[in-house]
Amino acid sequence: MRCPVRADARAVAGALAPAAPAWLLPWPVLAWVLWLLVLLAAPVARSQAVDSPPGAIPLQLAAGTQQASGWPALRMLRAPAGQGPADARAAWLRRADFAVPATPSGNLGPYDGSTWLHLPLQLAVDAPATWFLALDYALLHRVQVSVLDATGRLQQTVELGALVAHRQRPMPTRALVAPLQLRPGELQHVILRIETPTGQLVEPMLLQPGAL
Repeated sequence: MRCPVRADARAVAGALAPAAPAWLLPWPVLAWVLWLLVLLAAPVARSQAVDSPPGAIPLQLAAGTQQASGWPALRMLRAPAGQGPADARAAWLRRADFAVPATPSGNLGPYDGSTWLHLPLQLAVDAPATWFLALDYALLHRVQVSVLDATGRLQQTVELGALVAHRQRPMPTRALVAPLQLRPGELQHVILRIETPTGQLVEPMLLQPGAL
């Protein structure tokens, strides 16, 4: 006849025993747990890929910044003529497709199509609102400069390029210069579209008026 006290003791000991480590679980159970973790992590990974493209670290503009090169923060997307994003907003929506230029610094090389550039900017709360974006290579035929806020809403568009008459340019200079009205304390996105048969020597510079 079984002793009820011993049976109860064995039941209590079994309840208090530590759970088996994950690596001791039967393989079908462990495989199911791993598959469930992958499914749970996938939406988070997709969201991060859209909201924060790999390597897209905004260019920091502080109160004391007089000039800053946009090249370290620049990302590029190229599309054949007649293809690719329709406008700056469409390009912003595809910013996860932009990549670090695999070219020497400041030189994107020639391209027979549209070159889209994404330059995220983060202004300090005490930074000036007025900045100038300058491209020293004046032979670029057409350059469209657009500023979008953190939600992708278009704030400003400026047309530059060698094919734009001097009287129609925002600044009467040979260099391509666009005045930008930015928002201190906020993240903003500069989207450039370049179309030119020439080489694309492009290093966007953010300047204060005294550095022009």
